[in-house]
Amino acid sequence: MPTEPWWRSLRRFCAELLEPPPRPPAAGLVVTPDLTRPDPRLGAHVSAARERLYREDLDGAAAAASDALALDPTHGPACFYLGQVRLRQDRLDEARAAFAAAAAGSDPFGLVQSWVDHVDELLRAGPARPVPAAVAVDEPAAPIPVATAPQVGAIDLERAARSALRLGAWQRARELAAEAVALDPTNLLAHHHLGQALLALGDREGALAVYQAARACDTGLGLVDDWLAATARGELLIPVPGTDAAEAGDLSLD
Repeated sequence: MPTEPWWRSLRRFCAELLEPPPRPPAAGLVVTPDLTRPDPRLGAHVSAARERLYREDLDGAAAAASDALALDPTHGPACFYLGQVRLRQDRLDEARAAFAAAAAGSDPFGLVQSWVDHVDELLRAGPARPVPAAVAVDEPAAPIPVATAPQVGAIDLERAARSALRLGAWQRARELAAEAVALDPTNLLAHHHLGQALLALGDREGALAVYQAARACDTGLGLVDDWLAATARGELLIPVPGTDAAEAGDLSLD
């Protein structure tokens, strides 16, 4: 069995040596758990739901999402993945309830609400929903599309680019956002972050070109027009680190 390196043993010894001993609570003091920290199991359940959904394991994805919601009934991603499962299972009422719960959280651009609207259209069509002409009645219906692996990677890159923007790391944000757009050209937020990074780096024409290309994935939201107008004025839509807006936490990307 390999032995532990000496420097790791020394580091652990020093950490244990310097750690203050736990103090008992004062008499009459009620100690409550820190509810501000998310349960570490929550992220694991949500990741499992996402991975199983992409593998078409709908029952496993539903179970993982339900486990996450048991820990946090308002967790937006867990609600969204459960909605995706129920939609693919044609359990539309449950899908709508899950998407509506997800949209009730953080959905600044109405992207989750678009899924609610989609399910509403299916519900209004009723059980005799029209079958596309290219699909014969005796053929299995086409599966409802979910995010592909490149799209998932693009989401992770988009979030990293957003974090870089908040820190003022413009060049890093540009690289991350450009990679996200390359993986998923329909990721509207990745276009937004790429344009903001280019504008912060002084490339206004590049930012305008990015936003013009983003029109194709701005499906009725009307966001790109606002971005183009602000870029034409040379106005960043994110708070620059060190300014009052940034210190107050006024982040337009949430």
